[in-house]
Amino acid sequence: MGLDGTIIRVLDHARSRGVDFGRTVMIGRQQVHLSREKFRQTASVCGLDGVDTLAARLYDESGRYAEPLLHAMGANIVDSIDASSYEDANIIVDMNQPVDSSLHKNYSLVLDGGSLEHIFHFPTAIKNCMQMVEVGGHLFSINGTNNFSGHGFYQFSPELMYRILSPENGFEVTEMLMWERLEGATVYKVRDPKEVGGRVMPQTKCETFLTVIAKRTHEAEIFATVPQQSDYVVDWNAGGDRSLRPEQTTEPILKRIGKRAEQKVRGLRRRMFSRYRPEHFEPLQWRKCA
Repeated sequence: MGLDGTIIRVLDHARSRGVDFGRTVMIGRQQVHLSREKFRQTASVCGLDGVDTLAARLYDESGRYAEPLLHAMGANIVDSIDASSYEDANIIVDMNQPVDSSLHKNYSLVLDGGSLEHIFHFPTAIKNCMQMVEVGGHLFSINGTNNFSGHGFYQFSPELMYRILSPENGFEVTEMLMWERLEGATVYKVRDPKEVGGRVMPQTKCETFLTVIAKRTHEAEIFATVPQQSDYVVDWNAGGDRSLRPEQTTEPILKRIGKRAEQKVRGLRRRMFSRYRPEHFEPLQWRKCA
């Protein structure tokens, strides 16, 4: 998928939230997908030092591969993992298979810039990523959600990532973000479906990215308990009594009008507009750089 301007700003946002880039590994060797001038503008907004020198290293020396950018964000070591050497990754590993234990707890940051959706054995691949994060380190994963069908094997949901990157597996989600592939699109913080008591299902017009920033808080046997969808767990625990489910955060806006009219208006809205419930999505406030 690569790193565009919004993704670079989200990486900088993660850095401002305490994510340590010191020992970084990329899942797939990532490239920067911006013109030189756009990159310079983005790097300036992020407050990175030596923008002209950084741009020269990135565009004239590294072939747009992201190592110079990650070093500018604080990395001392930047490795990259791929199943093939075609992009000169320095660690050749098929993430469909368990990684060698020598890679476990080896990195302060595991950066998936859009590779996991292309790996068939996704549970193995995400487990590999989680195992490579040291306790106190972070997993940063950005993948396609709405309208990315056909881009890879999978599209991912907030429910999936919240249930995987959970305390049972030694992680907590620091932040989950979502935005549409549009110039100047709003970046939203995404709430946990388990907390809101219902499914978090944005309606979007175009390709939409989902990013999760998760901290490894302690060692745990990953997937010792298989993740389950949160609303079904509530139903199972209630023994089928839906009155025992948590109250939904919102009532349908059109509840007071006839069902037929409601369906027509909803259908029109889906075709014309993106929709983010404010109880589920909150616009991200970017940090201000000097």
